[in-house]
Amino acid sequence: MSKQSTFVQDVDEQANRGSASLSAQMYASCSNCKERLQGEFCHNCGQKHIDHHDYSLKAFASHGLHEILHFDSKVFRTLVPLMFKPGYLTEEYFSGKRMRYLKPLQLFILINVLFFLVKTGGLFHYSLTAYLNEFGNLIQARINSSGLSETVYEAKFNTSMHFQQKSYIILLVPVFALAMKLLYLRAKRYYVEHLVFSLNFFAFFLVFLAVFPIPLIALKLLGVKVAVGERPLVAVIFIVCSIYLSIALKRVYKQKVPATLLKAFILAACVIPLILFYRIVLFFVVLHTT
Repeated sequence: MSKQSTFVQDVDEQANRGSASLSAQMYASCSNCKERLQGEFCHNCGQKHIDHHDYSLKAFASHGLHEILHFDSKVFRTLVPLMFKPGYLTEEYFSGKRMRYLKPLQLFILINVLFFLVKTGGLFHYSLTAYLNEFGNLIQARINSSGLSETVYEAKFNTSMHFQQKSYIILLVPVFALAMKLLYLRAKRYYVEHLVFSLNFFAFFLVFLAVFPIPLIALKLLGVKVAVGERPLVAVIFIVCSIYLSIALKRVYKQKVPATLLKAFILAACVIPLILFYRIVLFFVVLHTT
């Protein structure tokens, strides 16, 4: 047999193997959703077709590194506009550009968890003693019915409070979205659109609360005594929320400046009452579960 014939035969065999492999891939089913495959990735759920190469150590390490770096880059791409371009993420979400960023609920949950991990005091830091002036009689009645000493019950209450406070903070979001729905009735927007806006706003708000004490801590380390009382804190929250909401509402809802400013001030004024609402709901939940 001539070299030319051998070469042609080898090419034919490789082509047949490639064709068979492609054919097998085309008629195989997706391991995840059982949809018939029409290529390397499932057109229904997006999962890659798995073969024996994916079980190599190199592939495992490569995929793991890709997931870590991809998630990190997505977090960075999301956090920067969240903090410095109010309303941008919501606008991108409504325009269908969603793959580059964390989803609104995903972003809120991530920041919520991180916030309560790093938080050591301040707003959203509640303990049994913080409720004594308002609900002292209820607390004493609960202690008596529990059969525990005051010290033991206080420790139990505070432990439960620590674990439940991050779960119930999401209650702020749908109530805030309802307020937005009432303010934008004429805009004929879906409630879910306001919900997306609210998720992004409260994600920003939690990040702000987490970083706000940093300059105060730095000044304290330098020997400068700075005491921020309740009223100055409320004023700072109102000013920051008003500025952020003014820019975000203008970007997303595109109304005239006077109407946007008025609605931003109203919504900013709702933040503190919502926090008080959350605080009371959380108290009764913890009281009746401890």
